[in-house]
Amino acid sequence: MTLFCHKCSEIVDETNTNETPEYPCAHTGCGGEVTATPDERIVKIKMTSADDALYHHYQGQTDRQSVCLILDLENGVLCADWDAAIGSSTTHRAYHRVDLEWRIPPLRMESLRKLMQSLRDECQQILDDSETDWDGHNHVGRLGDTAEGIYTDIDYRLESATWEPGDIWEPWDAGDYYDPIRGQELRETGLSVDSTPEDIRDAAEREAAMADVALDVDDVEAYLAQCVADAKEEQDEEITVPLRDAIETTLGITTKCVCTEAWEQVQHEWRNGNNIILAKEGDDDWWVDVIYDNSPEGALSHLNKEYHKEYEKDWPANNPGYICVMVTIDGKAVQLTGKPIIDDVVSIGIESGF
Repeated sequence: MTLFCHKCSEIVDETNTNETPEYPCAHTGCGGEVTATPDERIVKIKMTSADDALYHHYQGQTDRQSVCLILDLENGVLCADWDAAIGSSTTHRAYHRVDLEWRIPPLRMESLRKLMQSLRDECQQILDDSETDWDGHNHVGRLGDTAEGIYTDIDYRLESATWEPGDIWEPWDAGDYYDPIRGQELRETGLSVDSTPEDIRDAAEREAAMADVALDVDDVEAYLAQCVADAKEEQDEEITVPLRDAIETTLGITTKCVCTEAWEQVQHEWRNGNNIILAKEGDDDWWVDVIYDNSPEGALSHLNKEYHKEYEKDWPANNPGYICVMVTIDGKAVQLTGKPIIDDVVSIGIESGF
C-alpha cells in the first residue's frame, strides 16, 4: 500500500502494509495527514532518495546521462529520473505521451522538492485536462488545449531556468580533488601496487562516501586505477637499474638485452616469477633473455637465433668459449654450461619480491 500526504502531496511510504494508516506527515516536516493513496487523478510527488540520485555518468562516455522530470498521466505520479539510454532516444511511454517529460539538471533533493512543489498545481491542471486511452495499438496520452499550453509553458521555463550552484549535484573531477595530495594518493587511500580491481573499487566507494564534496565513484575508481598503474610502472623503472647493475657488477660483465631489447621487460618478467638466462661465446658481450615455462632450452634457442642474426654464425653449445648462466628469481646466478669462469652459485644480492 502506498501512503500519501494530502498537504505536501508527497508519497511517504510505498511499502506500508497497514490497511488503515492515518498519522501526521513527518517526511518533510509538514505535519499533513497521511492516508492511503488517493484518486489516481491527483498529483502525487515521488522524491529521490539521495542528493546524487539523478546523476549518472557511464564510464567511457564524455557526458553524464540526461535527467527528466516526469508526470505520469495514468497514476498522477510526479517524479524525476536519469535516462538509462545512451545517445538521443525516448521511452515508449514518453513517445506516446503517457509520460510527460521535461529536461532538468541533476538537482539535489531539496532543490528537486522545491521545484516539484512549485509545479504541483500546474501538473494538477494538466491531469484535469488530459486522459489516456487505447488507440487500437498503444496506450496514448491526450492533452486538451489548457493542458498543452501549461506543458509548453513549463518546458520553456525549465529550459531557460537559471540554477544556483548549490541546486545541482555536480561531482568534482577526481584529478582536481586529489591535486593537493598528488603523488600520495595510494598512501592516503590505503592502496598499493598490488591492489586488485576490487580493492580499487572499494577504496573509490569509501572516498566518495567520506568526501566533503560531491564525487563520482566511477570517476574516482578510474583515477585511482591509473594511480596504481603509474605506481607499478614507476616501481619497475626504479628497480630496473639495480637489477642490471647487480648482475653486471657481481659477474663482472656487460650485457645486451634480447627480450624486446628492453631491460624493463626483463625486469617485469623476472618479478613475475620467470628466471633470467645469460649466455655468451668467446669475447662477445653477454646476451640476456627470459626463461619461460622453466625451459632454458627454449630461451637458448631464441638466444641462438638472435646471435645468428647479429653475427651470421651459430652459437654451438660444444664451443669451449660458450657459457650459459641462469639468474633465478631469488637472486642466485647458477652456471649451466660452458667453461667455468664463475662459481656454481653466486648471489646477485637482489630479490624479485621487492
